[in-house]
Amino acid sequence: MREYNAGGIAEREVEEYLMGRVKELDGLCLKFVSPGKRGAPDRIVCLPLHPTYFVEVKRPRGGRLAPHQVRYHEALRAAGQMVWVLWSKEDVDEFFASL
Repeated sequence: MREYNAGGIAEREVEEYLMGRVKELDGLCLKFVSPGKRGAPDRIVCLPLHPTYFVEVKRPRGGRLAPHQVRYHEALRAAGQMVWVLWSKEDVDEFFASL
């Protein structure tokens, strides 16, 4: 489990920043819920001419991945899916720069 202790903004601010960046690119940033299964990433990001990305957003100060989240992310990756964990606005920017 990774814990990220830098920054002073709320998780919601990071998530709103992500949603704004996706909207600028005419994409979808869908809330992801997997009934009956704990650990699903927070968002599914769909951008024109890109594969689908699963994104977990964590608060910058004191946020951490729970073991069930780590297992869910590993299962998605084993199925060939891309999963990102974003801890800050800078991480959001790095996510888009890597696409």
